[in-house]
Amino acid sequence: MTIGLLRFPFLVQKQIFEEIDLLAVLSITMLSKKSHATAKACLRHHKYHLCYDEDYSILLERKFETEDGHTLDLVLIDQARPLFPYQLWRIGNQEVLIKSTSIESNGSITTLTQVYCDNILDFAMETLQYLSRLLPKLSVTMELKARSVDNFRKTMQSVKSAGEMEEISVVEHIRDRDPVSQHELVKLVLDECQRVKHLTVAIPTPDNFEYPTNMPFNFDSISMDTARWVSKEHFIKLFLSCKQVELHSKMMRILLQSSNPGQKAHGWSICNLTGLLAFIMARHSLRSWGSSQVPRLSKTQ
Repeated sequence: MTIGLLRFPFLVQKQIFEEIDLLAVLSITMLSKKSHATAKACLRHHKYHLCYDEDYSILLERKFETEDGHTLDLVLIDQARPLFPYQLWRIGNQEVLIKSTSIESNGSITTLTQVYCDNILDFAMETLQYLSRLLPKLSVTMELKARSVDNFRKTMQSVKSAGEMEEISVVEHIRDRDPVSQHELVKLVLDECQRVKHLTVAIPTPDNFEYPTNMPFNFDSISMDTARWVSKEHFIKLFLSCKQVELHSKMMRILLQSSNPGQKAHGWSICNLTGLLAFIMARHSLRSWGSSQVPRLSKTQ
């Protein structure tokens, strides 16, 4: 079947790859160097989105302009061998046992695949790296656990080839977390996530946390827990280039006004939501503010 596929004209190959499910597509890429090159050429025309939920699943979606695309949901199971019939599947430099079912609806195929492996983390890292290199128009969303510095660094390294880093959420992980300085971990997250559009850091940050202010952030949105370390200077030098900033458990007053009367400028609207401080910067045109029009933050009772 694959030999016949490789003999078809490119447009026919491209159409076939669009119609078959994503598990079959990835399986074909592993058959030979030629099949891998053919598949990569056919796949480069479409956008893909990968969502990685650490310890649980890897979800890959193919996006079409006019209709829903196919979906592959890899459910990660920390078990060497399933009790029911299974098949052997190769991806990257690894072989795992899987049990897979597909459902087709309105031309879209959803494939649910249970993956049985001895080491979930190793499988995930290899798979993320393989998909990032295979699919040039891949955007990535990840929900990660702050388990260790090395684990986080390896995860970010595995997706360095991804075309777009859409969103990353890093949450505190109490169980099985390696002893690590929160200072070191939070700094690594901020360093490694500079390409990310939307970043959430749900890790307790020490009050004495320090971060260099010479490289301002440029996130579409950033949210940080326990950001008591953020001074007014930090906010201006680090966060002012972001479109939306949410800092929890930090009470401070921010003043901003247009420097040149009549000149359009980017502005901030500042609000306090249920005891949590939220700075929401809206990219809109502003007229000159008088002293009574400068947005102020005050604690709500």
